[in-house]
Amino acid sequence: MDGNHEEDVDLIDISSNILSKAQDDFFEITNISLFEKTVSPCRGCFNCWIKTPGECVMDDFGRELNRLFVNNDLIIFIGPVFHGCHSTAIKKVFDRSIPFLQPFFRKVNGEVHHKMRYAKDLDIIFIGIIEERDETQEATFRELSARNAVNFGVDEHRVLFHCREDDPTELIDEAVAIIREFSR
Repeated sequence: MDGNHEEDVDLIDISSNILSKAQDDFFEITNISLFEKTVSPCRGCFNCWIKTPGECVMDDFGRELNRLFVNNDLIIFIGPVFHGCHSTAIKKVFDRSIPFLQPFFRKVNGEVHHKMRYAKDLDIIFIGIIEERDETQEATFRELSARNAVNFGVDEHRVLFHCREDDPTELIDEAVAIIREFSR
């Protein structure tokens, strides 16, 4: 899921190149540019748990997100990092993922988390685009991504960074290598 702004052509090119190289390996890929979709903020009504279990009551692309999590083995989130956090488009995806979970709890590494609604093996790659190297922002983004991975019940996740001033070739090759690794 691409959380880049539509006018940020350089970042969109990075996403396209990762997808193109992965498709060359015959992976079935769906590219979703979140800025082309309407994903309203979660209302916190919890109707997706009570009235329509597993489905958001708001009729926009956010409803489709749950199907994407269920029907795919790997999700890649790529977008700019702001103060160590994901883009607003990606944050809305995380918020609207509540239907993917149940209103019941489980313990994970001594912590309390929601039970998963579906028995699903899901892997995630988080790619953060940063303006310049910043250890604090990168550490915050890594921790936030790891916390989101736990919430999604993810088997494995990886976090990659790309500094805008760097050549994107290394990032693209590393992302494709991880895709290949996860597909085994």
